[in-house]
Amino acid sequence: MVLMEELRIVLASSASDRRRFAAFVRYHVRRRYGGTPRPSQILLFAERKGRICGTIALDFADDQTRFPLEAIYQLDSDPPPFFREETAQFGKWWATRPGASIRLMHTAHVFALSHGKRFGIAEAKPKIASYVARLGMSLQEVPGAILLAEAGLARGEGYYRMPPPPRLYMFNLTENLAALSNYMEDAKGS
Repeated sequence: MVLMEELRIVLASSASDRRRFAAFVRYHVRRRYGGTPRPSQILLFAERKGRICGTIALDFADDQTRFPLEAIYQLDSDPPPFFREETAQFGKWWATRPGASIRLMHTAHVFALSHGKRFGIAEAKPKIASYVARLGMSLQEVPGAILLAEAGLARGEGYYRMPPPPRLYMFNLTENLAALSNYMEDAKGS
């Protein structure tokens, strides 16, 4: 299913697309951090001339299931400070081509909202949090969230080995989608 043209944003719905997504993420994560990232439910990728040039993943949960990030962060409250049914977990945001990361994030927000989600959660290191802020998006650190780095390392995820450590954030999908839309519109006019 193609969600945008030119630089195509694709929902990985076939086994072949899912394998291509996984191979791209594994290659870049191993090269940068070592280890292998955990799988996700919903996979979107950017493609140009038949080659993947960016990825983003979403996970949904409900009152019976937890988000993958809940196994890596100890939360100060039970229940957590978000409603799982209204929240999407964002991850595996990676791009090798200018503009791909913004288009992927925009599409992921639209997709999550179209599935009844109102909020997002994601982990990010300071450099990515700063980049997201430059796009006009707003992240709020999840109060009392403590990274259990050994949980990530035990799963073979080298991302947690390299300083600085990531932090867990929440955000409003509608507000951040508006910010991304404005950023993209301004970029067109430049």
